[in-house]
Amino acid sequence: MLVPELSRIAGKVFSQLSGQDLISNKWVLSDDSMDEKWLMIEGDEGLIIVDTMETKEEANNVLAEFRKISAKPVKAIIYTHNHADHVFGAATFAEAGTDVKIYAHDSTQYYINRVVNTLRPIITTRSMRMFGSNLTQDELVNAGIGPFLGVQPHSHLHSLTPTDTFQNELALNIEGIEMKLIHAPGETEDQIIVWLPQQKVLLPGDNIYKTFPNLYTIRGTYYRDVNKWINSLDLMRHLKPEFVIPSH
Repeated sequence: MLVPELSRIAGKVFSQLSGQDLISNKWVLSDDSMDEKWLMIEGDEGLIIVDTMETKEEANNVLAEFRKISAKPVKAIIYTHNHADHVFGAATFAEAGTDVKIYAHDSTQYYINRVVNTLRPIITTRSMRMFGSNLTQDELVNAGIGPFLGVQPHSHLHSLTPTDTFQNELALNIEGIEMKLIHAPGETEDQIIVWLPQQKVLLPGDNIYKTFPNLYTIRGTYYRDVNKWINSLDLMRHLKPEFVIPSH
């Protein structure tokens, strides 16, 4: 079972990666499966969730930890991209609010539908092989970027269709938090980054993590375009962030 772990970064920022004070009103939660880190931003009257885990069970555990910090309702969810570990716990967080808006790139739902409705039989088989899910605990060393895959035979997956999408950039003020969502293809074609200009905080999604660039996966996802990824890295550099919080 997933056991989330919160450690303080600053004021209201928690991460597994650092014990240094950084920014107020942001909380980062790390899990122990695929080395995933999920962000809650605390606004004036509600919460913003950036990425949602890969199962409802994992999302429930994360939400329970977030509830130790704030009882405010969830007002918005942001998908940084279509991968399962970012979207399939969405229903759990949406149930923790009312009229929750879900923000994503305008191609994200296409890619989710493609996996769920077209590729699921073969990509599930290949993913289980790739992540070693059929190995015993003694046989499994790790799943590549974390100890194990969060999806189990008993898991429940429930993504929600985005309510608000965009093509290039989208400037928002959600519950008093100014942010900009920017399309930055790299890990996926629909990858977006979240930029908080007042705090100089960058959430790069999966465009930066300890094993990037992962240009192709043996489970059969799209090849990642090197030139587009380089351009996105330059875009992020030019923002001159003081703090970068990846999703892995």
